[in-house]
Amino acid sequence: MGLFPHRDAEIFYEIHGDGPPLLLIPGGPGVSAVYQALGNQLADRWTVITYDLPGHGRSSGPRDRDNTVRDQADLAAQLLAHLGRSRSTVFGTSYGAVIAVDMLARHPSLVQALVVHEPIMIELLTDAPTWRAFFDQIIHAADTEAAFAQFMAAVHAGSGPGEGFIPPAIPPFSGGTEERAFSLRHELPHAVSYLPDIAQLARAGAPIAVLAGTESESTFYGQSARELACRLNIPCTPIRGGHLGHFMHPVSFAATLSQVMADLTSSPA
Repeated sequence: MGLFPHRDAEIFYEIHGDGPPLLLIPGGPGVSAVYQALGNQLADRWTVITYDLPGHGRSSGPRDRDNTVRDQADLAAQLLAHLGRSRSTVFGTSYGAVIAVDMLARHPSLVQALVVHEPIMIELLTDAPTWRAFFDQIIHAADTEAAFAQFMAAVHAGSGPGEGFIPPAIPPFSGGTEERAFSLRHELPHAVSYLPDIAQLARAGAPIAVLAGTESESTFYGQSARELACRLNIPCTPIRGGHLGHFMHPVSFAATLSQVMADLTSSPA
């Protein structure tokens, strides 16, 4: 584990395992702890790199200004460069999937392959105006705690816990109102307004896989995954669980993810 200085923050990261580098970009809670069990399953085949987003978990950083998707993608790229990992497979889920997509678009030389799990890309949807209104209400609500609860009600974590589940050492949102308000006010607006440049992703040249949980069929993020895959002209691969399948079902999730990454990179599954 270590700390990586980045602008006016220090970014906490951990490295486990042996093999080709694999960067896991966290989603909504912003903490690498949600990848602990998944990382354990992958570390015998991959060098697993995890980190906490700025202002979350064990990473410092101001919580009074925006962190854009571009800022987050640049941070991920700079972390890999700092660690001397010039070509890595990159996995992201939810908000982390949006960051991962932008990282490939803007830093293609660092990404060997990209795996995207249920990105919160509402601008891909035919009912995008409805979801814009929903998130606009949440982002600008006076009561951020109530808004956060409303947001979480729209997220189906899926069944669980399943085999290999490990409760995170750090609570997903640090139990703090300040961190939740920071997420809603300064990160979520940039995540849900992001529209990927499909042509730019194609020019990047890295193979891409898109995953959607078997329990996310009717959700906006499941639909976003399928629409992204359609626009990329690739299949959308089903994977166990709901939006938190990587957390709730780490053993079965890792098995599918390992096969997907092997198909993309020719690394052993």
